[in-house]
Amino acid sequence: MQDWEWEVADPFRLDDYLNAYQGGELSDDERFTLMETIIQAFDDLPGPLEADERWQATLSILDENIDLHAYSVWYWSDLEYELGDETWRVTPFLRKLVQKHQGRLDPQSESQDQDGGEPDDARESPS
Repeated sequence: MQDWEWEVADPFRLDDYLNAYQGGELSDDERFTLMETIIQAFDDLPGPLEADERWQATLSILDENIDLHAYSVWYWSDLEYELGDETWRVTPFLRKLVQKHQGRLDPQSESQDQDGGEPDDARESPS
């Protein structure tokens, strides 16, 4: 089974997934994989995500653990598409996290300083 973390996602088991995630017994690798399942389950969940307190809690978990879940946030943000075209239901929410953590998620921003230019140590020194 390829991409099993998405295929086994069951929106009716979200409480189980979140309890396991927050139980403190999982390694970072396990939490990463479980978060993929959680996001997929929310994407499959009927009804508006905005009204689900568990979704808001999940967004907080992602925000607080952005270093661990940077790939997932970036992937599910589906930045190559305009919103509404071929994006997932979770995409608009995760794009907000991408915007908030742009400096940490964008590999090109590491080579730039706060002003958008090169870091001081990369500039040529006057001769």
